[in-house]
Amino acid sequence: MDFQLYFALIAAALSIHSMIDILMKSWPATTRLLWFAFVVLVPVLGPVTYYIKRKSMMDAKQEV
Repeated sequence: MDFQLYFALIAAALSIHSMIDILMKSWPATTRLLWFAFVVLVPVLGPVTYYIKRKSMMDAKQEV
């Protein structure tokens, strides 16, 4: 197997995990829908951005 296949498998796993995580959140439906669409439409950058922003969103929610 070559590098491209490993990269594709990792990208797919990240996307699937992100989508499941988004669906499990108790955020408003529009927020979940926008994040879900972003993860699906932007294959590698979407999940990475979600995981980076998720932490800041969780921290902001705890401060309130």
